[in-house]
Amino acid sequence: MTGQNIQLFLVEGSVSGLRVAEIKFRSERITAASRTDLRQQLELEETQKTGVYILIGAYDGASHSHRAYIGESDNVAVRLGQHRDRAAKESEYLPWWDETITITSHDSNLTKAHGLYLESALIKQAVSSDRASLENGQRSDRSETLSRADRSDMQVFLNNIFVMLPLLGVDFFKPALTVSAPEAADSPEEAAERSPLFVARFGGQDLAVGQEVDSKFVVQKGSRARSWVGIPGGYESQQKSLVDAGILTQSEGTAGKQDYTFQRDHAFGSLSAAASVVLGRTSNGRAEWVRSDDGTTYGAWQDSVTGAAKADDGH
Repeated sequence: MTGQNIQLFLVEGSVSGLRVAEIKFRSERITAASRTDLRQQLELEETQKTGVYILIGAYDGASHSHRAYIGESDNVAVRLGQHRDRAAKESEYLPWWDETITITSHDSNLTKAHGLYLESALIKQAVSSDRASLENGQRSDRSETLSRADRSDMQVFLNNIFVMLPLLGVDFFKPALTVSAPEAADSPEEAAERSPLFVARFGGQDLAVGQEVDSKFVVQKGSRARSWVGIPGGYESQQKSLVDAGILTQSEGTAGKQDYTFQRDHAFGSLSAAASVVLGRTSNGRAEWVRSDDGTTYGAWQDSVTGAAKADDGH
């Protein structure tokens, strides 16, 4: 893998303030700032060009932690100023908007057609990733508006953008996390990097299949979850929110109870949250999730890969 020399300039000397990111010797420029710092952001040369922008805010939905709006303009700073002025006059317009990202080119070679292409591609990727609630709908595919050579250039441009955005705290363009079973064709290195599959069991039966992916624990589509039987509160609300979002749908459960089925792979922020939602009670994920191949717990597997000393080692 080829390394990337990414430069992050803290305009105000603060990691939470106005920031400008670029890959050395490349033309892509990204600026990021809170809404409070919007005036200073719009004064930057990087924002006063053709490009795209992303408005970001917090979201408390079951499956998304952020919401976003993606747009394009011949002059990003001017368009963002219009959003700001309208929001000041209309209290219901973008009340969730907390942070602004702009994406332009240092060499000013982006045209309106390039901007429309990038906007369409970013929206398509955000929809596919399903990590954020997108406030603007799917736009028309703009891939045919550019020549083959320009599309190739824009794909390189996008690839570089997707490398830089997570460094600025924007990770909802990453591909959706899914469970993938180990394959015979995996190299030793790939096998070592891939988490094994784990199952959660109840009554001697496998309820759910999960896997650690990109520091999240992902429960596989088709897995089942028991109706909540534990102490009210805690992870009960998370299970309910997944039902409300349609990620869990009712199905015939054990002893005639209405249980649930996962309608798609779903990433949990913690192992215990995944176990609790699946088992319908507050649970210790390190103990409840066991390897599908040999039955050892997640905790034992994690200790083995981190080199943790065993209790009987005398350390």
